[in-house]
Amino acid sequence: MIQPHRSIPAALALGLLLLTPPTLPAKTFSKAGAGGASFATLTARNLTSADFENINTETSFSSLALEAARSFTINATPWRASLALGVEAAHYELDALDAWLVGPGDLIDDALALRFAPGVAYRYSEKTNLFLNVFAQSSAADDADFSDSLTYGFAAGARHQRSARLAFTFGLSVSSRLEDDAKIVPIIGLEWRITDAWRLDLVGLRGRLTYTLAPGWTVFGEASYENREWRLADDSRAPEGVLRHSAVPLSAGLAWTRNAWIVTATVGAPVIQTYELDNRSGDNLRDTDAEGGLALSLSTRVPF
Repeated sequence: MIQPHRSIPAALALGLLLLTPPTLPAKTFSKAGAGGASFATLTARNLTSADFENINTETSFSSLALEAARSFTINATPWRASLALGVEAAHYELDALDAWLVGPGDLIDDALALRFAPGVAYRYSEKTNLFLNVFAQSSAADDADFSDSLTYGFAAGARHQRSARLAFTFGLSVSSRLEDDAKIVPIIGLEWRITDAWRLDLVGLRGRLTYTLAPGWTVFGEASYENREWRLADDSRAPEGVLRHSAVPLSAGLAWTRNAWIVTATVGAPVIQTYELDNRSGDNLRDTDAEGGLALSLSTRVPF
């Protein structure tokens, strides 16, 4: 997620969005020969849904994600390298949605996502950085085949610092999908410090408006699009199929910052959630939408 009033110290997102291709380059370069930057982020989240259009039930998604990232200047050159590693343990309570999607029996309970994302950035000028990031990711339900759960992709583009208060990012993100066509997403980013107290960040499919209450304390409103897809197990009710889960949560949050430590809490509601089930050939078996529910998250970011 976008953290208020801080520098993002790597090429692209450095793993802050675990399940979508990274889209944000380094905000600034260190001076030639300067040391690198490292941080780890631990995030717990819960997302419930109700008011399904096809069935009277409620669902719950919860996860615990750990992301670690490192960036450094390469031998006092204009080049900067980064590496992000991420893991997310997820749990689903689908209740009656299981049976509606595929019939009696479990579809998915626990799942695990792993991500490896190296990147490079080049200081083209004092105000412009070019970046390239690649990633490999596994997203698999328990007992699913690891090799069948892999997706790959890259993001490339440029970030231009228009002024001390305004920066733009443009580029393209391309990623493969499980039993579906590749996903191609334009990268359009805006970082705008409107006043000393107000700040607007638009990064990919996430936007945040932040207000500084006092030194170290900020509040914010946020909208985002989240998408997860999981390879199912051979013995599930949809053998080797794919469960796709997307959501559009609107949230309000509070963040506390001290030095490089950041603690963030958010509460909100998903405008809509979608569950889609495909078979092993990518053919759609069933899908449904839900409105209402609750979105909660708590995260802490620490340097190391």
